[in-house]
Parts: sequence; structure tokens; C-alpha cells
Amino acid sequence: MAHSCQYEGCNVPAEASSDFCIFHSPSPKDIKKFKSALSDQLNEVGLAGNRNSRYSFTGYVFPTFITVDASPSEGIQLPQTIKGDALFNGARIEGDALFNGARIEGDASFHGTQIEGNASFNDARIEGNALFDDAQIEWNAWFDDAQIERDASFDDAQIEGDALFNGARIKGDASFHGTQIEGRAWFDGYECRSLALGSNKPRIRGWGNARCGILITDPEAAVSFWRFAQRIFSRMGEREKADAAFYFERLNRWRLLRQNKANDAETWIERLWKNWTVRPGYWALFLLDLLFVRWTTAYGASVARLFFTWFLVIGGFGITFSMVPRLIERAGVQVWSLRNWIVGIHYSVTTFATLGLGRIGPGSSRLGMVLTSIEATLGAVLIALAVLVIGRRFMRQG
Repeated sequence: MAHSCQYEGCNVPAEASSDFCIFHSPSPKDIKKFKSALSDQLNEVGLAGNRNSRYSFTGYVFPTFITVDASPSEGIQLPQTIKGDALFNGARIEGDALFNGARIEGDASFHGTQIEGNASFNDARIEGNALFDDAQIEWNAWFDDAQIERDASFDDAQIEGDALFNGARIKGDASFHGTQIEGRAWFDGYECRSLALGSNKPRIRGWGNARCGILITDPEAAVSFWRFAQRIFSRMGEREKADAAFYFERLNRWRLLRQNKANDAETWIERLWKNWTVRPGYWALFLLDLLFVRWTTAYGASVARLFFTWFLVIGGFGITFSMVPRLIERAGVQVWSLRNWIVGIHYSVTTFATLGLGRIGPGSSRLGMVLTSIEATLGAVLIALAVLVIGRRFMRQG
């Protein structure tokens, strides 16, 4: 008498000289026998005690690609309409998973599923949740025009190719906490009720990918995702997260501009880099953006960062004027006196604020003139930025 499969919850008898059934045994396996056993499960043929639930494929090892198309060739055909939950948790598909146009009347669960080819759900309709947590897709993931009636989760999923979500509609929440996309991605027309990237993410403070909540390697893909994220967060009323999404979009726009890929046809970016008269102009714009927009205000999203920059500029110049008093016509004074430091900081504040009280000045010191001019220019720019950023925040609150 055949003993039961050792996979937890499986009712199918184990194969001869194996602890697992035809579904759970590792490859290589008899594809014809696998198809026959799967057909019995789908059509509920044979003793119920020797079958698994009709649409439960948890932990199965599919020896080829699976599809819902009418002509699967050498692949495994599943029903176009699955009348219940489709459970592929922990399964391994040694090929593509093609669910184009499929209708799943319950949840579609691919938690921990390993797909060694493409995962395609174009025009699919899932009437429950779509769960792809911890899934590994070794090629591309296509969800163009897919409709998901409840929530969609891609937490900690790994997509090693492209990810296409153009026109996808999710009536519930979408979650991409810890998702990794190594190829390109498009989110044009992607809609969902809310977006989650993990606890308190995205955020501008902090360093590295930990502040984003998602890892996207390709800068063009990142621009597409963060543009979509900004739109969803704004609609949710999550203004801080929308600002962070705009911040990451701008960062990746600069990455995209610098990227010089080898294409068959020469792109305008390649022509730009080959033009030695334009390249210095690009770096000048990049440095201005870096110094006066990114680092100082996080592209208008952080007032705290702006005021911290004020503190650094005023303090840096104040220390310089205090340590070298001759820069402001105070040669010979005692450097380490309290009065000297008060005067140095005072001169730095009045110069930064462009007040020019006139009691102290650089005099004949050319270096003092240069430093005073630089601080006054920085002060004018940073004060103007403060007006813009604070005004923008008040308008946003309104």
C-alpha cells in the first residue's frame, strides 16, 4: 500500500521509492503523469481522500510552464476561470506562468513562489487578493490592464527582469515593502486605493535604500514608480510621503541623465556627453542642483534641512572670521576672547542676512572681501529658498 506524501497537508499517495507525490517531488519527473494527476485533481476524479483541493497547488513543482491558454503545447493548461482561490504558495514553476486573461474568483496567492521564467497576468481579473509576497520571478512580471478587486501585495518579492503595471487597477491597497526590481518598470495609469512601502516609508531623512522602502535598479524604472507613488500619496493626503516620492523621482532623473547605455542608434544623451562644450554646463547645473536644491531643501520638501544649512553657513563663516580676525579689520585682537567670537558670529549673521550694518567690514583684506561676498550671496539665495519652501508648505496645507 502506497504511503502518503510527506508534504504537510498533501493527500496524494507518494511515488514509489520517494517520500513525496508526483506534485511535490523534485524534477526531473514524468510530465505526462504529472498532467494526468493534475487533471484528476482539477476535475475531481478518483477518491477524495487521495486528492488535494481542486485549485490548491501549494508547494507543487511544475516541470514546465503553466498557462490558461487553449493551446498550451508542452505546457500545463489550467482553467481559464478558477472558481475559488488559486494557491501556489511555495510552488516552483520551471518555466513561465501565463495567466493572461484569466479570471480567479477568489484569492491568487503566490507567496514564496519561484517562477523560473515570466509571470504574465495581462488583462487578468482577480476577484480577491493578489499575494506575491516573497515571490521570485527570474524574468519579467507583466500586469498590464490587470484588475484586482481587493488588495495586492508584492512585499519582499524579487523581479529580476522588467515589471509592467500599465493600466492595472487595484480597488484595495497596494504594498511594495522590500520589493526589488532589477529591470525596467512602467506604472503608467496604475491605480490603487492606497500605497504602502513599509513602516513610515518613504522618508527623506536617513541614508541609503532603507529610507525608500523599495529597491529599483534601473533609473528609468525608478522615475516611473516614484511618479506613480507621488500621485497616490497625494491622493491619500500623505503629503510628507508625496514629497519624499518627488525627492526620489528627482534623484533618479539625474541618474537617468547620466546613464550612457550602448544602444544600436546614438541617443541624444550620448550626443550630449560627446559634446565637450555642453558637458561642463551639465556639471555646473548638477552642482547647483546639488548644493542649492537637493542638499539644502530636499527639492522643497524639508524646512529642517534648509535651516540646518543656514546654521552651517553662518557658523562656518563665523568661526572663520573669529579665528582670523584680520579678515574683518580686527588684526591683533585676542582670538580666544568671548568678545572676539561674538563679533565674528555677529558679522557672519549680518552678512548672511545682507543687512550690512557698516560697523564692521573686510576693509582692505581681499580674502575677507571674497568671503563676505560669498556669504552674502549664499544668504540671499538661501533666504529666498526659505520663502519659497515655507510658502509652498502653507499653500499645500490650504
